[in-house]
Amino acid sequence: MTIEYLPSNRNTPPPLRLPMPMRLPATVFVSGALDFSTAPDLRDQLMARANEPGASVYVDLSGVTHCAAQPLGVLIAADRRARSRRGHLFIVAPSPAVASALATSGVGRLLTIVPAVAATEPVGADAA
Repeated sequence: MTIEYLPSNRNTPPPLRLPMPMRLPATVFVSGALDFSTAPDLRDQLMARANEPGASVYVDLSGVTHCAAQPLGVLIAADRRARSRRGHLFIVAPSPAVASALATSGVGRLLTIVPAVAATEPVGADAA
């Protein structure tokens, strides 16, 4: 399993002071097999991001080739942690293996699943 974390530079905080610091969205890319041996690494990465107040954490699971039950519990725990800190966790582009595990277990009803994340680069007159 490979986990890669990339902070997003798409959004910048507004030029005013807010009572709570603005947090930029973060994307965690996961690939390979998700099972009992890789769940602890996934948990560490997701909890580190979900602990940040107001964080939006995107978990891209498009590269996952196998998904066991234990990592699904990690996703639920990370989502709960993010929500308890006024943040949110999004499951992005689940691979067929992940989609099957989410559907079979019923866990998919508890998580926010999005087919893909919009492009990180601005689109418009300046983009060429």
